[in-house]
Amino acid sequence: MNRTKLEITVGLFVLVGLFILTSIVFGVSGAYFVRPGYKVNVMFNMVNGVNPGSQVRLCGVRVGEIKSMEVVFDHTMTNPKVKVTIFVLAETQLRENYKFRLQGLYGMQEGFIQISPTGDEKSPLLKDGSVVTGEDPVFMEDVVARAKGVAANLEQSVTCVKNILERLDKGEGTMGKLLRDDTLYNEATDFVKELRARPWRLMKRDEKLPVSEEKEAEMKSLK
Repeated sequence: MNRTKLEITVGLFVLVGLFILTSIVFGVSGAYFVRPGYKVNVMFNMVNGVNPGSQVRLCGVRVGEIKSMEVVFDHTMTNPKVKVTIFVLAETQLRENYKFRLQGLYGMQEGFIQISPTGDEKSPLLKDGSVVTGEDPVFMEDVVARAKGVAANLEQSVTCVKNILERLDKGEGTMGKLLRDDTLYNEATDFVKELRARPWRLMKRDEKLPVSEEKEAEMKSLK
């Protein structure tokens, strides 16, 4: 009888010790199933890099984790959605206008949900079971595709500019002629010299505009 009591006592001590050890381990690791909180459903069009157990952060500080993920279909939706259920601590106050983003998708660490305030603290607080819309991540494939499009447009623009410069260098077009022909420069220089010498001519409307001596001689020869 005494032996049976001793075995029961030892067994109880072992169970209590295991319970304390388990509580310490889960407390240090940040497990949330033994801590009070509430759940929020975040709807995404597509997710990547996160799984149940991934962190949920508010302004960079861990306040919860992802509990479950599932694809949901509804006749009111044009496309299926991904419902990500997150668990946050009870003391964490989230509002309806907060932004929910997927971040850390392309680093060495696991992705997580980042929650960011918008500055409007008058928005209603979220409750257990609330549904919010998350911001879809930008996938690397989309970034690469956009970069290729930008590179193609840039190459086309460089080719166009190169062609314009070549035409200017050859003296083609109006701008090319202006750059290659010194006639306009010489006429402008003569005009400025004439104005400096006789500025009062600008006040006389009936007088002809001044011309250079070479230009005047050329006009007389044509007559």
